[in-house]
Amino acid sequence: MFIYSVKPNKSYSKKLLGFVWNKPVYALAIFVIELIALVLLVKNFAGFDFPLYGSATIQLPQSMLQNSTGSVAVVAVFEWPSYFATVVAGLCVAAKLYHRKVEVPTIPQSK
Repeated sequence: MFIYSVKPNKSYSKKLLGFVWNKPVYALAIFVIELIALVLLVKNFAGFDFPLYGSATIQLPQSMLQNSTGSVAVVAVFEWPSYFATVVAGLCVAAKLYHRKVEVPTIPQSK
């Protein structure tokens, strides 16, 4: 994407953009799917539910603690890399959509 953004008028730019634009989108989609699947699997198999975002107190099942009780305070937040990945994926989609709509000015050659 960096090479495409520096030289969008070159002959290889469209092929490069076609190959590269969807990789960050796929990575972000796989991350979100895996995160949701992890929450659902833990809920179904371990018997407790932890938050996808925010804070909560988890009451652990007695089977895990050998017939005693316990709770754990957990906090789940997205940090800057996840927001950065979202912005990058959005910019890649925008680059694909607006490839032909934006005309890049050329610098005149001096004599």
